[in-house]
Order: sequence, then C-alpha cells, then structure tokens
Amino acid sequence: AEGIHMYQGKRILVTSGPQLVEPLKGEWPLMEDIFTNMMDDDGIQLQHFYSWLKLSLEHLRARINNPNESPGFFPGQALALVGEKHAAKSLTQAIITELLGGRCARPYQAMLGNTAFNADWFEAEHLCIEDEAPSTELRTRRKLGVGIKMATANGGQRCRGMYKDAIELNPFWRLSMSLNDDAEHLMVLPPLDESLSDKIMLLKFRKHPMPMPTGTPAEKKVFWDALMLELPAFIHHILDEWSVPDAIREDRFGVQHYHHPAILEAMSAQSPEQRLLDLIDMEVFRSDATGPETMRAIDVEKKLTRWDSDCKPAVMKLLSFPTAMGTYLGRLSKSHPDRVQRGNIRNGTQLWVLTPPL
Repeated sequence: AEGIHMYQGKRILVTSGPQLVEPLKGEWPLMEDIFTNMMDDDGIQLQHFYSWLKLSLEHLRARINNPNESPGFFPGQALALVGEKHAAKSLTQAIITELLGGRCARPYQAMLGNTAFNADWFEAEHLCIEDEAPSTELRTRRKLGVGIKMATANGGQRCRGMYKDAIELNPFWRLSMSLNDDAEHLMVLPPLDESLSDKIMLLKFRKHPMPMPTGTPAEKKVFWDALMLELPAFIHHILDEWSVPDAIREDRFGVQHYHHPAILEAMSAQSPEQRLLDLIDMEVFRSDATGPETMRAIDVEKKLTRWDSDCKPAVMKLLSFPTAMGTYLGRLSKSHPDRVQRGNIRNGTQLWVLTPPL
C-alpha cells in the first residue's frame, strides 16, 4: 500500500500501490465459459486454479488492509499455463494482472542474470513470463528454476535499481508463465527436481471458441471490456463463495501443487535424466544379449564417452556439471526403479544397477 513502511529497521516510501477492484455479487458467464472450456471441464484443475486465485487475493488484500502491520509473507506457487496456440493463456495472464491490482513486470531476463537490475519487479504484484524467446539450454533452464524458487518461496527480496544501492524488501508477488505444449517449448521449463516440484503448478489449456467475437482489434476490445465488467462478480465469487477443498489443502502454500499428467509425461520424455536413459540404452545395452550392469557413475560416463561411442557428443552436452551423472542416475532410480537401482557402496563410492529395457 502507498505510504511509509518500516522493514528491517528502515523507512520505505511506497509511492503507488495496486488498484484493486472491489467485489460485487453478480453473474460472470463469460469468465465461467472461458475457464471451464479452456480446462476442458476438468474439475481438478479448476479447483486448483480457483484456490490459487483465492489465496492470492486474500493475502494481497490482507497486506493492503493492514498497512500499519509488518507485512507478512505467504508463498504462492508459480502458475505455468501450458497449451496449444490461441488457448487463452495470455488472456488468462491479463485477467490475473487485473485481479492482482493491474500491475505486471517481466522478470525473465533478470532471473537468468542477463541484467543486474530488478527494481521494476517491485512496482508490480504479477510477475509474468510470456513470449520471451526463452532458451531450452539446460543451464538456462536451471537458472529459471532458481528464479522461480526465489520468487515463490522467499519473503525477503533484493531490490536493485540503476545507479542505486540495493536494498532488501518484502514484496507480494505471484508468478505466471504461458507456453505452448509442443516439445520445444516445454523444454523451456526447468527440470522438476524435488526442490522445485512443489513450487509450480502445471495447468493444461485447450483451444476453444471464445464466447464473443475476437477476430478484429475492435471486437477484442469489446470482449475485454465485457470481461472487465464481470471482474467484480468474479472476485466476489472467489473471495466469498469459493472455498479451498479440504482434499487439496496444505500448510505451506495453502493449496497443494498440481501437475497435469499429460504435461508431466511430455516433460519427463524430454528431461535430462530421461535422455540419459535413452543414451544408456543406445550404448550400454546395444546388444539384446546384454544383461544387467553394475557400475559406478564414472564408469557409466566413461562407457558413454569413449572414442567409438556414437553417443559421445550428446552425453558431453548433457553432463553440464561435475556430478551430473550421479544426480541423473539418482533421479532415474526414483522415476524408473525397474531400470536403475542403487546398489552397494564400495570403497565409499555408490554403485548403480542398470537393467536393460524389456
């Protein structure tokens, strides 16, 4: 909220705040049509989506309505909206911006370290990633994963503007991403390891006809204006009529994370550990007569990168950090226990049991 606030013993002047729309009981048929159809009438997805919105609105409004209290922090997962082109992903992000007070910032470049300045983030409640020509390179994806964890789960944040000293602030942020559901665009998402998995929701959107014409700029404006007229009624429904179902409640974020199975399967097929398993099958189990192999991570690496291995270039690109082989084998032991298992520890080194595909 606007005004002078105290944080970590410092006086912080906030010159502008979000412009919240007040709830008003009424009908919202256009938004209901959009959200129901784009999630293919998937009740599970809608439950998570509405619950995420409810908790976000409640905590934002609590901070604004209690300006004299030290701002509390309540984390919220990143929302990844995945679907085919023209599936209302960007429209949904625009609606989220209005729900959160009308301000959004673009954090992608700063998350990757391409710029040291992020002061614009602190002038918005909605951090929005879309149409950024993002990279599918593994190191870049991991940087994005670190950025997602920072923006969703940390209270204190470092704010740095150009020609200004960095300061520590406690902003309210909700992060959303939109991307197409083809293999190339899914590779933008960071690998969902244990430290990131619960900090991101993966919702699958489908393309469907809009409830009003949107073929021209004029028609799009009429449609948007009609949606904005429904916004007070939708906010009333989310704040006063919607309750987070007990089955998906949890303590840290208020609602459990959700990963649509189709997206998860597509991501798994493109994950670095899955690619490693494919390469192991190509090189280690190139013969049908080859049985289970027990070896150290370094032995697997040597076998895949020897001079006559067809897999060597792909493996060298995949192993982007010193302990990558052991890390990926560990993940495979959880996701594919029929193929990779932890063996004994010999002379302080973990052995891995690799089983050929059926």
